[in-house]
Amino acid sequence: MSSGYGEFDPKFPGISLHADSAAAWERIVRYSLGPETPDLGAASTPDAFLDAVSSLSVTIHELRHFHDFLISDYGARLVRARLQVVLNMLEVVQAFRRLDTWRDANVVLTPLSDWCRLDPEQRRAEIDGLNWAGAHYCPPELPYFADGWSPPDRALAGAHDVSWEVLARQLQFCGYYQERVRRLNGKPEGLEQAPYYPQQFAEASAILCQQAEIMSAWDAETANGFTAMLLAPGNRYGMALAHVGLLFRKRGRVDARLVAAFLGWCLFGNYASGTDAFPVVRFARLGQVLLENPDKAIPTTAPRTPRDWHRLFGRWDELTDQPATMDDLGRSVREMELSFAKVRARVAETSRDEPYGDFLAGIGQIVRARSAMVDQFLTDPGAYLSPADYRLNMDRWTAAPVKITVPANSALIDVDEDRWTVYASQQDETGRTLVTVMGLREPLRGTHHIDPELAFQVYNLSSVADVLIGPCPPDVSPLDRMFAETLLGVRTLPLIS
Repeated sequence: MSSGYGEFDPKFPGISLHADSAAAWERIVRYSLGPETPDLGAASTPDAFLDAVSSLSVTIHELRHFHDFLISDYGARLVRARLQVVLNMLEVVQAFRRLDTWRDANVVLTPLSDWCRLDPEQRRAEIDGLNWAGAHYCPPELPYFADGWSPPDRALAGAHDVSWEVLARQLQFCGYYQERVRRLNGKPEGLEQAPYYPQQFAEASAILCQQAEIMSAWDAETANGFTAMLLAPGNRYGMALAHVGLLFRKRGRVDARLVAAFLGWCLFGNYASGTDAFPVVRFARLGQVLLENPDKAIPTTAPRTPRDWHRLFGRWDELTDQPATMDDLGRSVREMELSFAKVRARVAETSRDEPYGDFLAGIGQIVRARSAMVDQFLTDPGAYLSPADYRLNMDRWTAAPVKITVPANSALIDVDEDRWTVYASQQDETGRTLVTVMGLREPLRGTHHIDPELAFQVYNLSSVADVLIGPCPPDVSPLDRMFAETLLGVRTLPLIS
């Protein structure tokens, strides 16, 4: 989910910030990533107050998203699915370049997950719709999948020979795993009408850490005023947190440490159990226990020792008939490490490093970062779950690479080249800069597991996969489409229908 200040983009292993003006850029450098605290005396309106407070606290909000993502089995499975999409997408691109049908192509219509489901007549209609003004677009011939995506034959993955059959299988492999990405980010099957998306529970977790940061910078009144604005009816960012707060008030009080633990428990389910792992399902089950018997589910005080925190999660597992959450986190780490080792071995068998090398190196760093984060979490859950302790223990967590997107007016921004690297910039035909993406040369405070350069390699190819394979948002960044066109060597256009 995103705001005007930042977002967590799972394609980028770090945090993502936004600056839509020179003033916004200055706020990021001085407050979000700098030592200064904004003067709230100048905040004469609610919007000015929200802007000043958010400018300071957006970084820790996005950091919590990043670290929750690293610890959770959801994040691990999303990374594994994207890894398969990207590797097979690169095989598709190689096949494109070698097959005769590619030589006359001057455009690729995206996403291919939709194009490959169009029959020949529907494809002709789509091309005619693009060519009505005298253009002459000629897409490459591609396989037709009448039955949608299905698990492909793994024996053909990474095949040395290039044929129509291999191309079809590689495309099916891409689509199959991209569908997994879509399902992980959506609502569980059978609960499409549920009021929450998984990301809203992550938002609630991040808001609690943001509140602790604001309380430290100013005072409890300021922190509560900020949170009250997010808990207002209709605010999508505070929706899940508002309902969790209502459950805890049945107990007579709200302890931020226990609320954060409740949210962590909801987020850290193992998806091997199917839809039971989705945060909305875990929330509903534990929430029912809290409504019926809060004294049985919530201790009078937050746990004091790591063993007590483990016992609390174990109690919630038993009350909701769920697998052991803490044990499952350890198993999930081992599964991810084993899965990545198998992928590396298959790539090594092909004796080809490019274009896989930097991407695989970046994923490898994510795998190692996750192992370290889960180990730290299991060793001392309270240091992570407690919002106040989380911010004080930042040196223990993975240091986040930083990506900042500056749209439209990046020429107004004075970039310190000793501190920032410009990774990409897109201009229109008049030379006006549309968007610039930059990154900090060094990650933020913490343990340096992920190199910023490799983080951008992961981001670039993952973004290309969204454009080329799908799903691709309607307002896709022009940079993402530029990345895809650079890789393909031809123009890409979105489907009309």
